[in-house]
Amino acid sequence: MQSLLPNYVNYIHSAQNSFKIMQEATVLIFVINTLSKEYRKFLSFEEHIAEICDIQAICASIENMLLTANNLGLGSLWIGDIFFVYP
Repeated sequence: MQSLLPNYVNYIHSAQNSFKIMQEATVLIFVINTLSKEYRKFLSFEEHIAEICDIQAICASIENMLLTANNLGLGSLWIGDIFFVYP
C-alpha cells in the first residue's frame, strides 16, 4: 500500500510527542467529520466544495471551543500531526 504521506517518517517524533501530551490530558475531545468522503476517492467539483465547506465549519467550531477554554483559564491544544503516522 502506498502511503498517503510518503515522508511521514520525518514526523513520527512529533506525533509521539503529541501522543504523550494527549495521555496527560484530563479531557480529550475528538472532532470527527462523519460526512467526509473517503480520502482516496475521486470527488466531483460539487463534492469537493462540500468537503471544503464542512472542513471550514468544523475548524471554526474547534476554534470557538479553544477560545472558550482559554477564556475559562483552561489549557487547550489543537493536534493534527497524528495524521502523519496514519499508516
